[in-house]
Amino acid sequence: MIQTNRIKNLSKMITSENLEAFVITFIPDLTYLCGVAMEGYWMVISRNRYWIITNKLLDGAFVDLGVPSERLLVKMNFKELLEGLIQKYGWTKVGFDGEGTPYSLGKFFEEKGYVNCPKFLASLRVSKDKEEISAVRRACQITAKTMDFISKKLKPGLKESEMALMIEYHMRTQGADKIGFDPIVGSGPNSAVPHHRTGDRKIKAEDTVVIDIGCVWKNYCSDMTRTFYVGKKPSDLFRKVHSIVAEAQTAGVQKIQNGLAGRDVDLACRSVVEREGMGELFTHGTGHGVGIEIHEPPWIRSKSENVIGPGMIITVEPGIYLDGRLGVRIEDTVLVTAKGAEILTKP
Repeated sequence: MIQTNRIKNLSKMITSENLEAFVITFIPDLTYLCGVAMEGYWMVISRNRYWIITNKLLDGAFVDLGVPSERLLVKMNFKELLEGLIQKYGWTKVGFDGEGTPYSLGKFFEEKGYVNCPKFLASLRVSKDKEEISAVRRACQITAKTMDFISKKLKPGLKESEMALMIEYHMRTQGADKIGFDPIVGSGPNSAVPHHRTGDRKIKAEDTVVIDIGCVWKNYCSDMTRTFYVGKKPSDLFRKVHSIVAEAQTAGVQKIQNGLAGRDVDLACRSVVEREGMGELFTHGTGHGVGIEIHEPPWIRSKSENVIGPGMIITVEPGIYLDGRLGVRIEDTVLVTAKGAEILTKP
């Protein structure tokens, strides 16, 4: 669905930045404006209208979305169509996002004199509207239900890869469009690797198992991590580390409020871990934004100056990793509200 209000907001930005038009080729930005997450089209937005540049294979999809024929430009040579628009309207200041544009295409735009405006749409995308929040909320519900499901399937003898397959299948049966990323199932010593690549190791009794999962629903992502112990009585080390991480995560979520910088939330989590003498074992940032991309602004890490505010959706995911022994990470996707925070990763 074409997002007319988002397009209008971008047109206002184009005017305020003294541009005459902006060309968009970055798929997440296109998804934000058009609701179509696929390759094979560009979008051009001026101060008062928009155009879709695509090919004959895809033009029907945009007709179905209600794009007027005069706004739909169809040809295999996208550059030629773009240059035609520039000549027709006499634009001299056309912007593009150099960070979201393939290198060779970006070089072409620069040679033509287009203005490089890195992350131009980031300020629009960082705060979610009601439709976006609803989509992330649904993705989070599916993810939380899947986490509950998979926690009950955890037992010795299962391979990490078998767990990952069950996770994806369950997400699909619950209505997810697809997984948000390859599920991370790290068992035993693999739990101490923050972004372990799920393999064929068999889960054993008394293992620690980190499960990091997410899905996509109507183009929007979710992200959730839990850490489990395989056995009836967790080891003293597991209980100690899990307790510290749980306290750190709670501190981070409770710290969230309008106007704070990302580093403030990171510090709230990190201070708990450091107080217990394990600061050097918390080896990554506390979190990141979630939306059309699984990792996007705002960034929640020690040097982040990103200011958080209502409508932003972030993760809070402290972890402690003892190399070769065990790791513990607890993560939720959280909506920033006017009053604080709402955890979305719940059934």
